[in-house]
Amino acid sequence: MHAFDPRDLVRALAAAGAAGYAVVVVDSLSHFWMGQGGMLEQVDHAAKRSYGGNSFGGWKEARPMERQMIDALLAYPGHVLVTMRTKTEWVVQENERGRKEPKKIGTKPEQREGIEYEFTIVGDMDAVIKSPDETFGEAILEWLGNGKPMPSALDYRDAALETDVVDDLRELHTTVKRRGLLNAAVLDDTGESVTLGALIAKRGNDLKTSQGEQA
Repeated sequence: MHAFDPRDLVRALAAAGAAGYAVVVVDSLSHFWMGQGGMLEQVDHAAKRSYGGNSFGGWKEARPMERQMIDALLAYPGHVLVTMRTKTEWVVQENERGRKEPKKIGTKPEQREGIEYEFTIVGDMDAVIKSPDETFGEAILEWLGNGKPMPSALDYRDAALETDVVDDLRELHTTVKRRGLLNAAVLDDTGESVTLGALIAKRGNDLKTSQGEQA
């Protein structure tokens, strides 16, 4: 990608999920914050376009697309690895010889405040695991493998497109909402990127219309 509109990442995730990619790497998510077309530019453009330069109005308009991007990342039917740049500061510390020296440290990700709490595992490159071996990998794999696999957004998408019962769609919508997957990015039956919630709602409306016409 050469531009980093959050909505483009949503469409890319929908396409990757439909193609069956088991793992997606976003390198880096910081670009979708401060890069060309990223959130900060979206806010700036919205503020100038509709709110007389007021950034509060710009955030009000841009925040939903950010939420949709994060929901699409979290709901992806596979593993998502995300990298982020960190803001750096210089501090003066005492070295092993007892002398004061400046040291550069990472403070927080170049993304919105608290975004690291959205993810299951967060690793800081400032922390070094010396010689991580197969035992380290096996421990993480065992932890990830615990529990019963849950249906993915793609499973719910397929169920929505396959059913001809409106009540089943209502129940499906409730289940998807409870799991926080309404904003998961999927492809509809025409190949367009939509949210899972919108697809279920459209499918229900289409069934009501067709069944009403038949009656």
